[in-house]
Formats: sequence, structure tokens, C-alpha cells
Amino acid sequence: MRNIHFKIFALGLLLITTSTRAATNFLDFNTNPGNTLYEGFSAADDGTPVVLWRASGGVTGGYLGITDSHNGQRSALVFHDLENGLIVKSFSFECDVRIGGGTHSAADGFSINYCSTNDPVVVAADAGNNPGFLFAGTDGEPAPSALAEEGTQTGLAIGFDQWQSGALNGGTYWDVPGISVRVDGQLLAQFPMPLRPGNVYRPSDPLPTAGNLPYVDDTPCCGNGAVAPEMDVATNDVLYPNSLQTGARNTNEYNGTGISVADTQQPAYGDPDYDLWMTNLVWEHFKAELTDDGHVKITYKNQELTPPGGLATTFAPRPGRIVFAGRTGGSRSVMQVDNLRLVTQAFTSVAPLAFAGNAAGFTLQLQDQGTTTLDASSVTLTNNGVAIASSSVTLTKIGAITYAHYAASPLLAVGSTNVVGFGYKDNFGITTTGTRIFTVGPYSTIPPSYATTGAVTSGSG
Repeated sequence: MRNIHFKIFALGLLLITTSTRAATNFLDFNTNPGNTLYEGFSAADDGTPVVLWRASGGVTGGYLGITDSHNGQRSALVFHDLENGLIVKSFSFECDVRIGGGTHSAADGFSINYCSTNDPVVVAADAGNNPGFLFAGTDGEPAPSALAEEGTQTGLAIGFDQWQSGALNGGTYWDVPGISVRVDGQLLAQFPMPLRPGNVYRPSDPLPTAGNLPYVDDTPCCGNGAVAPEMDVATNDVLYPNSLQTGARNTNEYNGTGISVADTQQPAYGDPDYDLWMTNLVWEHFKAELTDDGHVKITYKNQELTPPGGLATTFAPRPGRIVFAGRTGGSRSVMQVDNLRLVTQAFTSVAPLAFAGNAAGFTLQLQDQGTTTLDASSVTLTNNGVAIASSSVTLTKIGAITYAHYAASPLLAVGSTNVVGFGYKDNFGITTTGTRIFTVGPYSTIPPSYATTGAVTSGSG
């Protein structure tokens, strides 16, 4: 008998279905949403929390404040379910952002998330509890953490990270200022300053301190507070398209103090001087798109930053919630959002959810929705174009989820790429088909000579 340890190496998906619908939500925040749209939470070390909704100063009127240029602030806005629990397979997310106006070594950052409905942030917010310490993290501050700029622990998280937060993946990867992409808490890639098309720093790439890098990172590595030349540049500067911030700091003296506006902590929204910190800032458009085949495309300041076709991810369809969250520390920055537009493609039939595969086979989850249920007799599976016999497939239903499991015999070869095709109907006859792709990672076997002899199995102890 062999004890075998498996590792999943890579995963992808493609879905083709006649059972989806599109929905569009647009929120301009020109009227006070109260708690009808989201649950909002804000706190500050000195008792000056963020006013989350502002009636004027946005693109056309109202807008949302994530942080002010004020030390020690934390906020989170957890939106209510905009899709009534439907499972979303693809979406596009757009908004306008205004960033900067604080200390030149700006901090810390914020994230825009489409997370699972059971994410710790959502669970806490729905219970009325501040979720400010339930985010993904780094090696030095592992999840659950207060690093709101790292994003939620589930779903798709896009981080606007202005501060180097340290090592990742056991020191083989480094957190850099720029835009980050996580799926289910795993950092897939960062787009360091200079922000420009195709400048991608992946976990498999060398550290920024190495030579002959396949990416450019203008932030000196690897200390806290390091500043890239693109940071806080004016909108007419040649480096502006490559900057995370949306304008220059206001370096005029503040009220005869001998200190510049930007180097002074911003008062609370409503103070007559509040807008001085945004004097040189503009609103810029951001868009993230998750395609049917699980690729993410990111566009910022009219530049698509991701490689052609997008960044491959392991995002699986799921019900989701939108979360905005951010924080400042001993350094600070204005971080604000307006004009949220979410377009989703949601399943109205049985939805394929999580998938996992290794040398021993694979498992696919299929979830019923409402009165729509799986016709178990219709499930078909293939691997690399070869039909899998029904005798090799086990269907197990727990609640609304059916687990379709294939036990491979013999074991699948290490390094082999497996394209798994699936098809099924629901109780209304609607057909869904799709593919999932995985590569078999290395595994080890324990030789028979390691087996213990003479074991007593007739009793406990």
C-alpha cells in the first residue's frame, strides 16, 4: 500500500452555458445611501474616523471616502448583495478614484474586492462587527490582518498599495507599491510603479534586488517608506501615467504654521480647509474585468496594465459581495471612490463551483439554485477528450451541492496537463458545458518496507 502526497500545480477554466443573465448596477453616490447599500465601519487611533459618504466634491456630486490624509484611520464598506445570492461567473467592475495629497511616503493603501459571501469580512460586517482586522496579509503580518490594502481573504482582491509591507511567500517574493491582484488570498501578481502595460511582477520572478529583472520596480527595495520617482507627480508630469497617485501634493504653507498642507494632518470632512489636501488631485478611472475563462484585465488611467488576454487566475464562480477597505498609519494619503459600476454574468441554472485535481483524479462541485436542481443522470465527464465511464465517477450530494469525483486509475502522470470537460442538465432541461484545466504536481510515495507490522487493530489505544 502506498501513502501518496499530491500537489495541485496549475488550474484554469472555460465555461459555455445557456443559463446565464447579465445585470448592471450603477451607483453615483449623489444621494446619501445610508445603510441601504452597505454596512460602513470606520475607526481612528485619535478618534477622528472617516466620514464615509460626502454630499459634494465627487465627479458629479457625492462620493465615498475610504481614508483622509490623517494618521491611523481604518475603514471598510461592505456592500449588500447586489445579485440576490446568484452565482456570478464573470463580471466587470469600474469606478473613479482619487488618491494622494498626503505624506510623500504615502500610506498605506486600499482595496477593491469581489469576495465570497462567507468571507470573514462579510460575516463580521453582517453581524454588525468592524471587520478591520480580517484581511489577507504578509509574512510579517499574516492573515487575518489589518492590512486592508492586501484585500479580502476570498474572491478577487485588487489592492492599491502605497507602502512596502515586507516579505511574502517565505521571503521569496516582496510586497511593492503599485497595484496587486489576489484570488482567495493568494497573491498572483503585482504591477509596480512605473505602472505601464505589461510591467508585471509575479511570485516566480526574482526579487527586486536581483539583476536582469523581467519587470521594472522604481521603488528602492526593500525598506519601509521608500519612494518611487513616479509617486505624487503632477498631472502634467511625463511620469503621471505611471503613478499610482492622481496628482501632486499641496506643498503650500498651511495657515502660517510653517508646515505645508500635505505635511499636516487633514481635518475631518466638513472642516472649511478640508479640500486643500485635494487641490492638485483629479479623479481617474479604474476598471477590472473577470472574463468567462478566469482571466483578469486591469485598466487604470486609460492603460490596460495586464498582459494581452489578461492575467490567468483560479477564480471559481460564486455568490459575491463588494468590499471597499483602506487604512493609513504613521504616513497617510487621501483615498476616495466614486461612480461604481458593476456588470455581472450570473448563473440562473445549476452552477459549477470549485474544482480540484491531482494525480489521483479530480472533483467538481455543482450547486443547485432555488428550484433549479441538477439532473444527476445527465452528468458527463471527459479528460483530454476521452469520455470517462460512469462507473469511475462518484456523485455525492450534500445540501445544494453535488460533488462529482473521478478516481484516476492508474495515477495521472506528474507534469501532465489535463483538460477536463463536463456537461449536465438541470431539471428544466437547460444545458451547461465547460472545461477545467489542471497540471499534476509532483508527489512522493512511501515504500511498502516502511509499513508497521504486528499492529493490533481489534481495540483502541
